[in-house]
Amino acid sequence: MPGQPTNPRQASPSFWQIQTYVFSSQLDDEIAAVGAIDTSGKIGLNYVAPQARFRGVSKALVHRLEPELLLLGLEEDYLEATETARHFYRSAGWLENGPQATGRTVSGYPMRKLLTKSG
Repeated sequence: MPGQPTNPRQASPSFWQIQTYVFSSQLDDEIAAVGAIDTSGKIGLNYVAPQARFRGVSKALVHRLEPELLLLGLEEDYLEATETARHFYRSAGWLENGPQATGRTVSGYPMRKLLTKSG
């Protein structure tokens, strides 16, 4: 993160306590998707290989990530969706959570979702 200290002596203890968990899925014996969550409640990655798109892989991956966040004791999840992914996340129960980010190569749309055991 820009502006965050890189020297452990300068950072608050909570900054260094965020952990990231990475998951992958396979189709036809090849990695089809990679997703990542962190202990702050963020889905930081949901990448699907081009040859695996529109085959339910992204949906399955998100359905795998959300229960992991519940196991971590989180009640809400958040992410930044690309313009392309916004419709996908809305159809999965995600809500817009502020204006589009600006000034970056990929300016995402903040989204959030209350987590439930039923998805």
